[in-house]
Formats: sequence, structure tokens, C-alpha cells
Amino acid sequence: MSEVRYPYPIEINMQWGDQDALAHLNNVIFIRYFESARIHMLGITDIWQEFERKRMYFVLGKIECNYLMQVRFPQTLIVRCGIISIGNSSIKVNHQMIKKDTNELVADGIGIMVCLDEKSGKSVRIPDDIRELIHQKIM
Repeated sequence: MSEVRYPYPIEINMQWGDQDALAHLNNVIFIRYFESARIHMLGITDIWQEFERKRMYFVLGKIECNYLMQVRFPQTLIVRCGIISIGNSSIKVNHQMIKKDTNELVADGIGIMVCLDEKSGKSVRIPDDIRELIHQKIM
């Protein structure tokens, strides 16, 4: 496996309401922030738009999160994702969440996004032109 690139990081300011009863970032919010980074990456590269044009889309088939450190309000986070590999109908994505002020890794995780046909709702092969776009703009 080659080194994962993270060309489209996003900055997220933790919101007061993102805390749980223990006054740290709720575990569910980590997954939401990972999602924001994935959507940003797909949108800024026009991959999302190409899928829509072809009447296809990616869905999340699996998500894992390793919680490495508590995050407390207020905090600005850098959230990024990169492509680990492209399969027949799926891509494996690595996520990282980093404290902006200290550059500490607070969470990471792997996600599997599956390519679906809009009409059938079934997984389909990722088209070659989208594979090429992923290689050019992300990997």
C-alpha cells in the first residue's frame, strides 16, 4: 500500500452542543465530522457531481473510529480523509481528526464507501472515468 494523501482537509470548530454529559466531544460526532470530510472531498473534486450525472452514488458500507484522545470545548479540529484503495465497487477511505492548536491526532478510522446504481439500489462497478478522477485528484 502506498502512503495515503490527504489533499482536502477541512477545519471544523467544535460546537457547544457537540458535547455529551461528560463535557467532551460525543462519540457520534466524530463519525459526523468524518462524514463532513468525505463529502467535502467528493464535492471539491467533482466526483460527487459525476456520480449524480451517471445516476449513481456512494453509500457508507462500514465505518470504524479509533478514539485516541478526549476533545473538549472549545476546539478547532482539522479533519481529513484520503483514499487507501479502490476495489471493484467500493473504495476504502482513511480518516484523521487532529487538534489544530497542538497537531495531536485525536481520532482515526477506516470507512468503506460502496458504489450503487440509483435505479436498482444495487452495488455496481465504479466507472473507469471516476476511477481516473479519484486517482488524479485524490490519490
